Amino acid sequence: MKVLLCTRDKTLCLNGVHRVEEPPEDLEGYVILLDVDTVGLSPLADLRENNVLVAITANSIPGYVMKLISLGFYDVLRKPVREDKWKELYAKLEEEFRHRERVIPFRPEDTYLHGELCEELCSIAGSTEGVMGSVLRILGKAASVDVPVLITGESGTGKESFARALWKLSSRWRGPFVAVNCAAIPHELFEAELFGYEKGAFTGATSSKRGLMEEAEKGILFLDEVGELPLSLQSKLLRVLQDRKIRRLGSNREIPVNFRLVCATNRDLKDMVKQGLFREDLYYRISVIHIHIPPLRERRSEIPMLLNYILSKVCKELGKRIEGYTEDFLRTVLEHPWPGNVRELENAIRKAVTVCYGSILTSKHLDLPSVESPSHNILTIVEEEVRRRIRAGERNIYNRLMEMMARVMAKTAYEELRSQVKAAEVLGITRTTLRKLIS
Repeated sequence: MKVLLCTRDKTLCLNGVHRVEEPPEDLEGYVILLDVDTVGLSPLADLRENNVLVAITANSIPGYVMKLISLGFYDVLRKPVREDKWKELYAKLEEEFRHRERVIPFRPEDTYLHGELCEELCSIAGSTEGVMGSVLRILGKAASVDVPVLITGESGTGKESFARALWKLSSRWRGPFVAVNCAAIPHELFEAELFGYEKGAFTGATSSKRGLMEEAEKGILFLDEVGELPLSLQSKLLRVLQDRKIRRLGSNREIPVNFRLVCATNRDLKDMVKQGLFREDLYYRISVIHIHIPPLRERRSEIPMLLNYILSKVCKELGKRIEGYTEDFLRTVLEHPWPGNVRELENAIRKAVTVCYGSILTSKHLDLPSVESPSHNILTIVEEEVRRRIRAGERNIYNRLMEMMARVMAKTAYEELRSQVKAAEVLGITRTTLRKLIS
C-alpha cells in the first residue's frame, strides 16, 4: 500500500508516510492523505479517479465532514491526528487493498442489454437462457396477439416491469400504459375510479371525470393485485370485456372503450375460484395467456447478470463510481434466499452502493436481514391471510382456511410420494379423504 501525505502544514507529521507540498501528476493506486485546510479541494478531481482519498481537517462541523464524504473521500481525520486514529485508518485501508486483489471488475458497458425496452427486461430477467428463456418466449408470443394476459408471481418478481415490456413490444405501444393497484383503492371508490362518473353522480362529484378505462384508450390497462377486486365489480369488469362498452356513474350513456387488459397477482386465483372469492368466468376471460414469473431463488444462475444491471442502474442514479465487488460480496448475494425477489435484491444493492465510500463493494456493505425459519414464515402467512380476510368482511374464515391448507398438504404429499396409500398414511387420513382433497 503506497501512502502519500499532501500538506503545506509542517506541524502535521505521520510516521512512515512520505509528505509533499504539492501532489505529483499521474498518481495511481495511492492512498492520499489530503490536508484540505491548507491544500484545498482543487486537486480532488484529478486524484480521486484512481486513488483512495482521505481528508485531514481541523473543521469539526458534522455537515462539513459529510460534504467531504459526499465528494468522494474514503474517510476524514481530525487534527491533530492521533497515532491510534492513524493505526485504525491504516488497518481499514489494508483490508480495502487486500479486497482489491480479489475483486471482480464491474463495467456498466458490460450489461448485456440497452435501451428503454431492455431496461424493463433486464430488471427482471438476468438471462435469455434457462428458466426465464421460456418465459420471455411466451412474452414475445403474447405481444403479437391482442388478448388479455394474466401475469402471476411472488411479490417483487417484477410483474409490472413485465407488463410494461409487453406493452412496448405490442402494437399498442403508442397508446398509454395505465397502471392500477387494486389493493390500494378502497372498495367503495373502485367503480368511480375505473368507470368514471358524471357531475352530481354522488356527493362531492362537482364535475365529470373520465375513468381509468377511458384513460387507457388504445393502450394497456394494467390491473395489479387483481385478486383484490370485489365480487360486485368483477361482474361489471366481465361485461366490459364482453361488450367493450362502459357507463360512467350517474349516466345511462354507453361509451365504447378500446384497451388491452393485463392483470397481475401474487395470489392463487384458481383457489380463489374454488372458494367463491373470484368469478370463474372472469378468470378464464383475463387469462387467455398466462405468464408465470419464477421467484429469484429458482433462477440463481441469473443473479450475477441481474447484479451487474442493477449496479449500472444504481450507480447512474446516485452518481457513484463502483469499480467492482469482492468474491465474498458475490458469494453472499448468491447464497441469500431473496424472499423479496428482484425488488429486495435491488434495494440491497442500492443500500450497499450508498454506504460504500470507496469503489469496491464488499460483503460488509450488505445489510441483509436474517431469514426466518420455515415454521415462522408459515405462521406469518396464516396471520396475514386471516387479517386480510377479516378486513375484506369474509365469514366462515376458519373452515375455508382449514380446507385450503388440507388441500395443499394432500396435494404436496401426493406429488412427493406419487402414491395415494403412502400420502394418506403420512398425513394420517383415509385414502377416500385424500382423493377428495386432491380432486
